[in-house]
Amino acid sequence: LFGRGGFTNTHPGNIRFRQHALELRSWYEQSSKEEKQRISELLVEGVKSEGHRFLERGSDGDWHEVIGNGARKKASQALREKVKGRGKSKSAVSSSITSANSQNSDEDVNAVGV
Repeated sequence: LFGRGGFTNTHPGNIRFRQHALELRSWYEQSSKEEKQRISELLVEGVKSEGHRFLERGSDGDWHEVIGNGARKKASQALREKVKGRGKSKSAVSSSITSANSQNSDEDVNAVGV
């Protein structure tokens, strides 16, 4: 889900998306500009291949799938983001994912994003 704040940050799909970005981040940081674009495209393709979507709230208040280059731009942004405080370990992110997955395993709206 595109957006800011707690609702989108804690959405299970967004947590999984950030985990995927974290796994690719070191590769992304060492890459050329062209390679970085391809890595962000791979992140988007990976999300979509799992049956998830990138959604943003429209002016009508409903959620709509992001079309065009928006998802890749958000993927690039997620790949550039540093983990706040660098104190949050991969295991802390994993436990957040596990917690979110157990709470929403049957309710997932198949949406991811930042």
